[in-house]
Amino acid sequence: LTELKTNKEAPIQAKAKIPVCKEHDEQLKYYCETCSELVCMYCTVKKHNGHNHDSVKLMATKHRNELKKTTAPMEGMIRNLSEAHGKIEKMKKKIRKRGEEVDKEIDEYYGELVEKLLKQKDEVKQQARDAVLEKEKAVITQLEEVASLQAELMSLKELSDAMEASPDHEALSAKRQVSNSVQLLSKKYNELRNLEPVESAAMDFVRTYEGFPQFGHLLAYVSLHTSEVCNLSQCITVGQRVEFAVVTKYGNGDQCFSGGSQVSIELKSCRGDQVTGVEVRDNDDGSYMASFVAEQVGEAKLSVSINGQPLKGSPYSIVVGRNYP
Repeated sequence: LTELKTNKEAPIQAKAKIPVCKEHDEQLKYYCETCSELVCMYCTVKKHNGHNHDSVKLMATKHRNELKKTTAPMEGMIRNLSEAHGKIEKMKKKIRKRGEEVDKEIDEYYGELVEKLLKQKDEVKQQARDAVLEKEKAVITQLEEVASLQAELMSLKELSDAMEASPDHEALSAKRQVSNSVQLLSKKYNELRNLEPVESAAMDFVRTYEGFPQFGHLLAYVSLHTSEVCNLSQCITVGQRVEFAVVTKYGNGDQCFSGGSQVSIELKSCRGDQVTGVEVRDNDDGSYMASFVAEQVGEAKLSVSINGQPLKGSPYSIVVGRNYP
């Protein structure tokens, strides 16, 4: 092929030289189609007698025409491949662009989460500071009362101890004053009721989550547009439940054996009204059982899509007939 292409592109320098038969030393002006080889005039009546042969010029014209017919579909193939290349290249750019968009969405989402978490952290820390101040306030008040009473009692105790060495007439005159002060301070002491701290240091930070929670995850759907609808009857009866299967396949035609895809089934009557009662069950093996009940007689369209991609051939035409006894 390379040689033919080279010869085609090269300018014609001179008329092509006709090869010579090695056996008869004659020009090979004929072509035996039976043996697919050039032959001379003597070969046609001897070794190739009875074979299908003719002049090289006529045979070349014939074979060129046949070759032209043989290679004619290649133009369509090349055109289809060119279109496919364009679509695939476009999808490649679309995938890259969508990836960049998703990357930006992830950054924005987790950025918002970080801001909310930092704000929540500040709020919880402020709650802790407010709780500490409230507890300290109660304890400080109690501390001041205890310290004040303690100072008064110590002063009165010093006065009582001093009376031991004071003159008799001074001790007698101070007794009533000391007794009244003891009664007053004893009353204050009893009013304290509890000498234990009125507050405790009990504070706990309650963790809502054990471990770090999963705030989001990525769903990258595999192309399953070559999936098939099986056992779907094109003629059904109104009011009767119809079941069919959806078998998922990858883009290369290999069957998928895992479930979890988003299979959507939609049935519309000829008037465009959506028919209710559509159900889809995941078999967890790459196949899905779908069923529906047609409520209107006439033509209907069944649309099947997987992960947002319509199946090849969808929507499918269905004829809904009457239920005759």
